Amino acid sequence: MIQFKIGLCQLSVTPEKAINVDNARRSIQFASKRGAALVVLPIFLLLQALRTVNSYSWKEMWNCPYSTDYFERFAEKFDEKDSTASSLKMLSEVACEERITIVGGSIPEWSSGGKLYNTCFVFGPNGDLLAKHRKMHLFDINAPGDISFNESDTFSAGSSPTIVDTHVGRIGIGICHDIRFPELAMLYRARGAHLICYPGAFNMSTGEALWELEQRARH
Repeated sequence: MIQFKIGLCQLSVTPEKAINVDNARRSIQFASKRGAALVVLPIFLLLQALRTVNSYSWKEMWNCPYSTDYFERFAEKFDEKDSTASSLKMLSEVACEERITIVGGSIPEWSSGGKLYNTCFVFGPNGDLLAKHRKMHLFDINAPGDISFNESDTFSAGSSPTIVDTHVGRIGIGICHDIRFPELAMLYRARGAHLICYPGAFNMSTGEALWELEQRARH
């Protein structure tokens, strides 16, 4: 496997999609100008757990706040003729302009059948869509007095693992809670993955005890 630099982008999310897309574009360009051949965006790039008695306010996906008020409005479908798919068009354009591979964190995606998925899109140096991974393991939690959240109330689960050949090597893709299931990483290893990317962010109730440990376990 060749040696290369990876750019890891962290971004602040606003309720304005155009601002989020522009911030992501500039962050990718910043990483590329410093030699990154692979740039990875976050899924839950800013997690703000503002505790009241039993409530949380979350800001997560890189192109929109992680809220049911925004998912459907900010969701996109990959279609070159769809002018509303501003997030995906930006990723394609910047990948081509900078001649890099982008693992695009995740955004809400509309399927052709009208289902909503938490999806990671991967673009190559020619701006082509190389792969997309729909989050397979949705995160549902109910910790009384702490946190209650059911991702499955909004999103459908993906059904397929995703491994993609890129100009920097073969990459297996997972999203956040997918990391909790070692079988996915074992499958990617068996299929020759050089690298596994899990864009994600864990809440502080369970994530603090598990996130770093699980990353080491998947190494």
